Amino acid sequence: MNTHPSTMPRLAAITSATMLLVMTVLAMLSLLTWLPVIFDAQDPVQTLANFSVNPPLLSQFVYAVTLIIVLDIALGFSLYKLFPHSVLSVVMGGTRVIYSALFFAALLPLWQLLLTHEANNMLPAAADLQAGFVSFNYVWSISLAVFGLHLVLLGRLFCRRAGWAAKTLAGACTLAGVAYMVDGTTLWLLPSLATSLADYVGWGELVVMIYLFAVGFWPVKKSA
Repeated sequence: MNTHPSTMPRLAAITSATMLLVMTVLAMLSLLTWLPVIFDAQDPVQTLANFSVNPPLLSQFVYAVTLIIVLDIALGFSLYKLFPHSVLSVVMGGTRVIYSALFFAALLPLWQLLLTHEANNMLPAAADLQAGFVSFNYVWSISLAVFGLHLVLLGRLFCRRAGWAAKTLAGACTLAGVAYMVDGTTLWLLPSLATSLADYVGWGELVVMIYLFAVGFWPVKKSA
């Protein structure tokens, strides 16, 4: 079997890598920049004050995360197209879609707050706004356990390919996936022992993105 990187569907590779790039930019804006500006985990009054200073920030956050979720679902199907059809590839793509559904469930309280705010043109109660962000953080953090399982399965599929790059990628995905699974599971079952391993090794998808861009633009040699 030919396992040269150029045998991987190039269009699916470029599409998947592009979606990962867009999602990375959106995540940096919404989850790493806008969320800390609005949400103060210790003080509901401060959270409301932050929102009052810049109300459009909530809508920007909600819309950006929603777009991430839509791309997550599309990415599940795109990643599935990268590999030969098998039970493993189906489950790998399926876990990405399941994670996306849980991610959307986490966002629903903030969607409700946003729609109510826009309909009434009034500030939400501090307790309601705080509860929406706390719920989002908690449900999303737990759902990352499913995301971790997706990365482990993706790593297993890459492990089946030949070459040191694919094997390295498999290791990075597996390491990141296990970290996310441990973090999400401990937060759910043992919150007093919650870990943050993914903060240190959760860069598996960044490596996947770089690899897929390389595969997508790999020069295919023409046969004589």
